[in-house]
Amino acid sequence: MGAGPAGLTSAYFHLQKGHQVTVIEKSSETGGLSRGVSFLGGKFDLGPHSFYANYSQESIDFLKRFIGEDNFFKKKSSKLVQAADGALFYVPWRIWDTLKLKNTMFFAGYVLYKLIALPSLKNGKSALEKHGLWVKRKIFSPYCIKYFNLSSEQVSNDFVALLYANQEKEEDNSIYLTKSGYIGRLWENVFEYLCQSGVRFELNQEVVKIHVAGERAVKVQTANGTHQADHIISTIPLQSIHRLLFPNENNFASLNYRATVMVFVEIEDLKTDALYLTNYNVDNPIGRVSFCSNWKQHVDRHVISVEFWCDETDSIFKKPDASILEDVITYLKTLSIVRVEKNMKFKIIRIPKCYPVLDKEYTEKVSFIKSHLSRITNLTMAGRHGKFEWDGLNDIINAIHNE
Repeated sequence: MGAGPAGLTSAYFHLQKGHQVTVIEKSSETGGLSRGVSFLGGKFDLGPHSFYANYSQESIDFLKRFIGEDNFFKKKSSKLVQAADGALFYVPWRIWDTLKLKNTMFFAGYVLYKLIALPSLKNGKSALEKHGLWVKRKIFSPYCIKYFNLSSEQVSNDFVALLYANQEKEEDNSIYLTKSGYIGRLWENVFEYLCQSGVRFELNQEVVKIHVAGERAVKVQTANGTHQADHIISTIPLQSIHRLLFPNENNFASLNYRATVMVFVEIEDLKTDALYLTNYNVDNPIGRVSFCSNWKQHVDRHVISVEFWCDETDSIFKKPDASILEDVITYLKTLSIVRVEKNMKFKIIRIPKCYPVLDKEYTEKVSFIKSHLSRITNLTMAGRHGKFEWDGLNDIINAIHNE
């Protein structure tokens, strides 16, 4: 159930094991949050997706199988960060570029803090404490407000660990990108292969009921008909599968998601080689800018995507397209690295459930739901929504491959 990365990957590996597979997808498209978006005659990713060089061999083999080894190139990951006070800097730190961006006071303030705090850093502290109160004030606290609409005290420590874990690893953190410039091509190729191999796809079909006999789910019902099931892999939101299977249970476990408004625009010029920019200024509703042109090997036009992180009930989610575009133009004009066109071509996509909110109570809620779902012996949850975890592609492939 679900034809995003987790659903398509599950279908592929279970097909390899000799099973007959049916994939049920609510929308008309496959690829989920990693699908390609058509814009100006080209394809661009719905959000910044990449594959790290330190992935497992199973993941690398999967990518090469469906993209082709000659269609990848390797690049050091680089992003721009806009701190709460508006200062721009590169991550990893690039001193010369910091000077060019005229952020010397910001950079000096960070170095000074680290020198003062260095003697007090000891093993056993949390990931956030190791990076200092300076980072918490400038980066982490505003990030929690923008990303989750929560204070840093309301966010789970799991999220802190996810943010800062890679900074403490001495690994190759370079990434693989496709020469075509969009990772969504991977899922298009997987979908095509599965169709040719006899996998049945039911698109535009929402699951409305799951029939249970004893401890097994035996049928999946959609508006289009009923499908017999020996085993079910669910990548749909965890709370949705819980409600389908246990509609009469005490459902106190309300899991929250943040929505996204994604705006693709063509700009006149781009003066950075960074892959994307994350904006931590809480006074500005824009969360991230992906420099789509820099995700491909050869640049023919400058396209970027601008993300607003919000709730479905927020005014920005319901704003007319023209008003959203005005907000985008106003913000881009403040960036010295971007030059906007007078009549920008654009495309706007609204995603109601994009990011799981990892608040302090989420583990208790997830445990409550999973305790019920564990009664169904032939049910597996997979993927970011299916497990309500921040699973990346490597996590998904490893989990499914090792089932």
